[in-house]
Amino acid sequence: VNDDLFSNLSDLVRLPFFKYFQVDLYRECPFWNEHGSCMDPGCAITTVDESDVPEKWRATTLSKLEASSIEKRHELPGCYYRDSDFCFLDDNTEGDYFDLSLVPERYTGYAGPNAHRIWRSIYNENCFGLSEMSLMGGKSPAPVSLPDSMSEAFGDEDHEIDHAEHCLEKRVYYKVISGLHASISTHVCLEYLNQTTGEWAPNLQCFIEKVASHSERVQYIYFNTVLLLRAVSRLGPYLSAYDYCSTGTHEDDQATLDKLNKVINIAHNVGRFDETVLFRGQNADVLKEEFKTHFR
Repeated sequence: VNDDLFSNLSDLVRLPFFKYFQVDLYRECPFWNEHGSCMDPGCAITTVDESDVPEKWRATTLSKLEASSIEKRHELPGCYYRDSDFCFLDDNTEGDYFDLSLVPERYTGYAGPNAHRIWRSIYNENCFGLSEMSLMGGKSPAPVSLPDSMSEAFGDEDHEIDHAEHCLEKRVYYKVISGLHASISTHVCLEYLNQTTGEWAPNLQCFIEKVASHSERVQYIYFNTVLLLRAVSRLGPYLSAYDYCSTGTHEDDQATLDKLNKVINIAHNVGRFDETVLFRGQNADVLKEEFKTHFR
């Protein structure tokens, strides 16, 4: 399954719809004052000319679309959100285009206090505060039983989280964040920049120190994979019906859909995350709203 998934995803991310991404790298950081420039050559990335992007997905075309009137949009500089959204959505009108296939997730030399501050903030600023304690004081939710693929991920071997202080949803959330962190660390170690020789190569010691020597981190990567595949499985009907308009030709559009359907089929077979055990009980709606607040 891993080989099939890797092969199909590797092909999929090189197709136009999935590889072109628009982002404003010069947007002011909303969290702290940061000098945005980087003198390290490893930080440099090349923009893509807008003419290379399918016309349907260019900012000039997207900006002409009228927003849905079903839900009120809360406008903010460069982004917006609706009451049902868990995060801010970019307005897709500013920034340059980049080819993500030319910008692999790898080590660039960005390290030190500023880099550490990012992950420290991700972990520390999502602790839910005292309001969650009132939820824990309420009536206990219905008994939860997890399928085999999830039981170990919530086992008592995890000493980093005090289970008495955290509900199931929070434990899932922390494991998702930790799995993301471990996944990024794996990519960084796989393509590591030797600053002495200037060459890119796998760094085994980096992988052992950051990931392999911590069995729970490997487990969380697996957990995140199952979670993401479950999401793809649930979205399968929408993904299959979407107009990807890869290059404007029927043949290329069909090739994109065929490759995507292979990933969806894999997701149907192995995406065994059981989301029905989450957000149950009398405080479920309150907890969902609290999650939205923290994600935003």
